[in-house]
Amino acid sequence: QSAVVDATNMTRILKCVDEYATSGNKNVRLALVTVLLNAASYMKASAPAGGYQYNSGTDNLPDLFLITVGNICGSGLYEAEAIARLVVALGTAVLIDGTWLAKAKALNMGSMLQHVADQHGEKARAIATEVRSILE
Repeated sequence: QSAVVDATNMTRILKCVDEYATSGNKNVRLALVTVLLNAASYMKASAPAGGYQYNSGTDNLPDLFLITVGNICGSGLYEAEAIARLVVALGTAVLIDGTWLAKAKALNMGSMLQHVADQHGEKARAIATEVRSILE
């Protein structure tokens, strides 16, 4: 029962982050990527031994998470610190289980993230290089 509730709540959280991903407010954008980082950390820490059970469709947590990361990267609105946190969030997410990693690889997330991070300073670039090594 609790895993279903957690998935439902996480779905709501990820949809909320995606809804506000193009906010014009710098502090809101930083808060949103912090929520993604916290969500990835929570899901990684609480992942069941056999991995998560996933539903098909739009409420699939890896899909929602990765789509949101893609939307943020594509927006061009985020500052260096927010991008660094986003890269860490993605790196954490792809370690949740094999499904997350496979979906991120299929979407070529490593290349996209490296491209965005390269425009946001040495810190983001270095983290993206590490995450990309996981995705290759």
